[in-house]
Amino acid sequence: MLPGWGIKQIDGKNGKVTRCGAQGVHVNPRQGRALQPCYDDGVTQTIAADTVVAAIGQATDLSFADARMKAGSRLSVDPDTLATPVKGVFAGGDASSAIRSIARPSVRRSGRPLPLTSI
Repeated sequence: MLPGWGIKQIDGKNGKVTRCGAQGVHVNPRQGRALQPCYDDGVTQTIAADTVVAAIGQATDLSFADARMKAGSRLSVDPDTLATPVKGVFAGGDASSAIRSIARPSVRRSGRPLPLTSI
């Protein structure tokens, strides 16, 4: 995870992600209103990656999920692998029924060898 950073660009080659450009984000409090994120063009970094998960927003939108995928207001997942009932679909964080962060051991157990150096 990269809290405080926003995706600036995603680069790829032959249809696959190769790296992600990120820029710093800070939040300006506005009196009596919602927080306002601001991007800082002067604070950037490039991260080698083969997968990018953009987790943005303030609420989980599960409008795409059918009844078998849902566990109340979250997605139903196996607590060890974070796999949903749909083959090849995984969920973590606020969207999953397993209340914990996505972690290296969980993804390893999923059977998908994903390097998670930037997560």
